[in-house]
Amino acid sequence: GVFTLDPEDPTSLEQTAHLFSRRDGLVLGDHAGQLVRDGDSWLVMTSSWGDFDVPTRTGVHVRHARTSADLLRGVHVLDTEHTRLPTWHSTWDPSFTRIDGRWHVAYVESRSQRPFVFHPALAVGPDDAASEPWHALGRVGGADGLRQCEGPVLAQVGDTWSVLASDGEARRYPVLDLAMRPLGQLHAPYPTNIPHPQLVPRPDGSWLMITFDGTPFDERRSGRAGR
Repeated sequence: GVFTLDPEDPTSLEQTAHLFSRRDGLVLGDHAGQLVRDGDSWLVMTSSWGDFDVPTRTGVHVRHARTSADLLRGVHVLDTEHTRLPTWHSTWDPSFTRIDGRWHVAYVESRSQRPFVFHPALAVGPDDAASEPWHALGRVGGADGLRQCEGPVLAQVGDTWSVLASDGEARRYPVLDLAMRPLGQLHAPYPTNIPHPQLVPRPDGSWLMITFDGTPFDERRSGRAGR
């Protein structure tokens, strides 16, 4: 979903768009992704959660698309492709930004989904203005010592870029540099359901953290259609 938010009135959320993925003959509600504006196009990276619980599927992976459609409004079905991240493990929660001319992609790396064991990792693309964020990515590193940590977000505070994440075991938000070395932690409330730490600067110099607390919004579910 795509929502508008007024930093002066954070409770006034309004959904303006619905995004779905078309793959394997199905239209799926993939989620846990990001939109980035690049010139006259939108770049989309998302996670293949839409069919994770189907018995014939194994693991989760990141997918991507580029489109000229107005993704801020309406309902859209996107033809997505598998993103080749530099890992053999399952992946989800992509966050991507061009920093100093190179695409940086933070993501979750998970060696097991039964039980779930996962941690944030970072990859970087070539120094090429024409490259896409999902091309020729090389691994920088991962927070391998964490076991229940997801939701990596690339955030800039002042002149410094960092990777923010959410550690469900320690109930804190670790902060790492772009070499994936620990810097400290974000001092903010930690509600439920491994909340992801998205920061928004406010005009007065303070920060707003957009996250979630695990409260069900609507427990109705659509049926599964055949191919």
